[in-house]
Amino acid sequence: MPDEKEEYIARMRQKSLGFTKWWRRLRATDYTLQFITIVGAGSVPFLLTIPQVPKLIPTVISTIVFVAASLASYFNFRQRSHVDRATAEAIWKEIEFYNLNSGRYKNLEGDAAFHLFVETTQQLLDEHQIRSTGIDRPIQDQNQKVDKL
Repeated sequence: MPDEKEEYIARMRQKSLGFTKWWRRLRATDYTLQFITIVGAGSVPFLLTIPQVPKLIPTVISTIVFVAASLASYFNFRQRSHVDRATAEAIWKEIEFYNLNSGRYKNLEGDAAFHLFVETTQQLLDEHQIRSTGIDRPIQDQNQKVDKL
């Protein structure tokens, strides 16, 4: 049984690290797209006032800005990164409480503490799933309203 407990704790550590990697990637993607959108949108009006600049350049930049803004809006990178970060930190915190026998594990011993740990981490993963899928829900709800019309 101790091996199963250690394996489960190791899996939760891996999940926490996985969520951490994802939120960092999502955050970097969001920052990149926001940078492209801001710099591109800000440069187009100035490029249009310079007669030597071919009109194709502002058009291409506007298209890139459109794509970057659309991707950022559609995929909600910022919201997804917040959900992943919160889950990673909550799992890591739960592991620390369990290992240090503190927090809600303070007066529990052995199997009771481990069962509470399993229940709590599974609840965190379930909440993550709900929050992750909930990010897209407003778009789906809007589509359903349009379909009903």
